[in-house]
Amino acid sequence: MPAITSVGVGSGLDIGGLVEQLVAAEIQPTASRLDAKESKLQAKLSAFGTLKGALSSLQDALKGLGDTGAGRTASSRNSEVLTVSADTSAVVGGYNIQVSQLAEAHALASRAYASPSDVVGTGTLTIGFGATDYDPQTDTYNGFTPNPDRPPQTVTIDATNNTLDGVREAINGAHMGVNAAIVNDGTGYRLLLSSAETGLANAIQIGVSDDAGSGLADLAFDATATNLEQTVAAQDAQLVINGLAVTSASNTVDGAIQGITLGLKDSSGGDAIRVDVDLDKGAVRSALEGFIKEYNALVDQMKALTNYDPEAQTGSVLSGDGAVRSVASQLRGGLIGGVDGVSELYQYLVDIGVTTDSSGKLTLDSGGFDDALGADYEGVVELLHGVAGRLDDSLAGMLETGGILQARTDGLQARIEDIGDRRTTLDRRAEALQSRYLEQFNALDTLLSQLQSTSNFLAQQLANLPTPAQLNRSDG
Repeated sequence: MPAITSVGVGSGLDIGGLVEQLVAAEIQPTASRLDAKESKLQAKLSAFGTLKGALSSLQDALKGLGDTGAGRTASSRNSEVLTVSADTSAVVGGYNIQVSQLAEAHALASRAYASPSDVVGTGTLTIGFGATDYDPQTDTYNGFTPNPDRPPQTVTIDATNNTLDGVREAINGAHMGVNAAIVNDGTGYRLLLSSAETGLANAIQIGVSDDAGSGLADLAFDATATNLEQTVAAQDAQLVINGLAVTSASNTVDGAIQGITLGLKDSSGGDAIRVDVDLDKGAVRSALEGFIKEYNALVDQMKALTNYDPEAQTGSVLSGDGAVRSVASQLRGGLIGGVDGVSELYQYLVDIGVTTDSSGKLTLDSGGFDDALGADYEGVVELLHGVAGRLDDSLAGMLETGGILQARTDGLQARIEDIGDRRTTLDRRAEALQSRYLEQFNALDTLLSQLQSTSNFLAQQLANLPTPAQLNRSDG
């Protein structure tokens, strides 16, 4: 409603102020009632948002509870020599493992050059990988068995890259699984080539096509020429698992034992290292404790939203709300109900040490839970999965579109929008009242102005009438 400032011409009254006060006196009680109703509805809408958040947190905890049981733990008695990890396919058990040698990556070094800018030669380098047929008695290389997974690649060396630096950059730029570096060993600059992968099958072989004896043949290393110095021989890792000899091209051994990854760090010197794989009971406990924490937080939240103080006779924002009572009832039913088709020993949460206290919160008897896990691990896991699935279905029904909470909040939002419409109607009514009052007061002011003029005229006329003295003088 726009403000009005006007002073009556005839009356001198603040007509605008009077009109505003009259309109406010008539409109304000209704406006105040609308404000109070909207405030309560907004508080309830906010409270349901808080409740939804707590239910969503509980739903997240249920997902963790429903995923328990598949995990495995793995431990090594000597992690400086051997590390171990296990996935869900690993079989529970123990293994004795000896590590006799680690896998090594093949490394070769060229002759010494005076400078990295020295010309090496021109031609092509054909670099491949395969197991070296090496005779240690004669110190000769009789051939290679090519690695079918790593076909050879060719690098062209010409006038643009024929220096030691240029050859290094050309090999590294080809990204073929050979790392090239230049090392000064005190006698000169040497090209050092190393395989990016360990194992016999990843030994380097280099064939050279030399342009008219340019010198590039100095980098050959194959069955016909071993012009490079082998600084590290390629070798597979060797280990013994429960008496069975195993070789691996990598020091990360996958697949030798189903579901288990071994990380070889050093030789065990003939000693057997114990590796144990067990059920991940700690993960089950952690998931259950996380669920209990979120459930108890939800209980506290619902109690705060619905609490009633009989002495003050005041309730919280959702006190007595039917939707909240329904949520609490469904959750309690999901918790205390049994789960069919699981362990004969454990069909209820109370059977594994989960109970409800007087406040409605869950508590866990740690000793009882550990005993249950030890007696029937799979049965406990199946029970938790069953309860988690049942509660998750209930929560989905509460939180999804069309669910009880959505319907409740939609109703509140509709009522808030209705109050907005009523405010618009009230504003139009105030404007109409303002116009009517202004019209009436202005008409009154005009009348007063006319009366004031008449009064002034009469006063003037009366003032012009002769006095008795004047009349007596005229008579004489």
